[in-house]
Amino acid sequence: MTKDNVNEQQIELDLETLGKIRDIAWQRSPQTLLALIERLQVKLLVEDLSRRQRHVYRAIIDYFEDVLEERVEQDEATDRDQVRRTAGTYVRNFLKSLDD
Repeated sequence: MTKDNVNEQQIELDLETLGKIRDIAWQRSPQTLLALIERLQVKLLVEDLSRRQRHVYRAIIDYFEDVLEERVEQDEATDRDQVRRTAGTYVRNFLKSLDD
């Protein structure tokens, strides 16, 4: 730490963590990424989150959605409807598990 109590090592670790979150959008399959987006949206609906937490989740969702759209547009082999069906099935099963 410096005399101003700035922990440079922690800043580097935090930037690395943010980079890992950013990389999720590019490393996961489109189906998994959309399922994660949907799961985060459910989290916003069912959990009691602070306003600040909601802003963070919305920002992450927005970023993931932008990347997903770009990936689907760039990859002709990706079937947009299949991605939606797979993610939709995941979310339906997840919501059913909440009822159990």
